[in-house]
Amino acid sequence: MTDPDLRVRVLVADDHARYRQGIEVVLSLDDSINVVGLASDGQDAVDRCAYVAPDVILMDVRMPGLGGIDATQIVTARHPQVKVVMLSMSDDENDLYDALLAGAIGYVLKDRPAEVIAAAVHSAHRGEPILTPGVAARALSALGLGSPALSHDEHEAMARLARGQSLAEAAARMDMTTADAATLIVTALSRLRRTPLDG
Repeated sequence: MTDPDLRVRVLVADDHARYRQGIEVVLSLDDSINVVGLASDGQDAVDRCAYVAPDVILMDVRMPGLGGIDATQIVTARHPQVKVVMLSMSDDENDLYDALLAGAIGYVLKDRPAEVIAAAVHSAHRGEPILTPGVAARALSALGLGSPALSHDEHEAMARLARGQSLAEAAARMDMTTADAATLIVTALSRLRRTPLDG
């Protein structure tokens, strides 16, 4: 069993109790993940984040009161070391765009298999962006894939993700390490956050 001090600390924020509990059960099957808290809305997530010090937050996009996107913006401003992965039933590009602008490192649809969500936790903890196939194309379109703010390599890496390649596959095709490809994506998203699209 993984040393408890080395496990990824996860906070799950969702307004549906059964879903929260389901995710907790799923993640508990991975002995390298420790669910350190459950939150029922955005404000609860912000408050619990300060108390339980998670490495990763799985944050529902739509919650009553303070929603997931606003909560993500607060969390990433106050605790930049915390990685937020948005969970949603929708692949609407406006939600994707707003989530990435708020500082989320990933966006995963709730109907994905349990192993995908667990893998997203580990990817986020490593600092690697998570955009599941299908979601990637919409996200990158919403962010402005052809933006002049992107370098050639950033554009290529993001385009490969949009075509459904994994980060590892994109890295191999670009003759670089997965870590270097992840850095390209993170840098590109950061640059696009600073130069939001008009309209």
